[in-house]
Amino acid sequence: MEDGIPFQIVSELLEGSVSEVIDAAHSSTSYLSHYEQLSIVLQMTSAIAYLHGLKPRPYVHADIRPTNVLVTRDMKVKVADLGAAHLVESSKSAGTLSRQYLAPERMPPTSGHSSLPSDVYSLGVSLIEIFTGVGPIPEERNGQLTLMINRRRLYRICLMMITDEDKIADRPTSAGCLATLIREVEELARSGVPAIKRMAKGQFVGEGAGRRHKVVLSDTYHP
Repeated sequence: MEDGIPFQIVSELLEGSVSEVIDAAHSSTSYLSHYEQLSIVLQMTSAIAYLHGLKPRPYVHADIRPTNVLVTRDMKVKVADLGAAHLVESSKSAGTLSRQYLAPERMPPTSGHSSLPSDVYSLGVSLIEIFTGVGPIPEERNGQLTLMINRRRLYRICLMMITDEDKIADRPTSAGCLATLIREVEELARSGVPAIKRMAKGQFVGEGAGRRHKVVLSDTYHP
């Protein structure tokens, strides 16, 4: 406790955020491999789906973005910064957060409460950034999506995740997003890519240094 505020000490070494991983990938000779992208988004989406599926009441994270997703040196992803998180039934607007990732229903003049669908929107923006390597500029989001058009399943799910305020009901649940990502991984695993096969079994660990970043990634785990 400090000044009446409780702090929690996390006893594992975290090597940086997904934002740092993206930046480091841009500074190297090539962007994140398809395996690396899927590994990050699958673990990230799984964590959000877990929060949303808590019983008897789900939790809303309320500030989902790559900066708040940490990565360990063995390529394990940890969703962090739940300071704005709250029970759905007592949800309140979380105040000033990262506007680039906020759902339209949470932006002025509406400034509505955070919710499961608004979390899905923020998750969708984050996934698009990870898949494309392009920053979350709302005015350029359609251009970002065109970079994904050849990945049909991923393109469709991300497009549905960032629907406008008048189509909130069309947004999938985080569990539905996770199911789509799992199908993508399973289909790639059937194609015989060893790294994807390991990921399909829930193995995300990398070994050796493959990029100019303190997160350890292995070239042997890249398709």
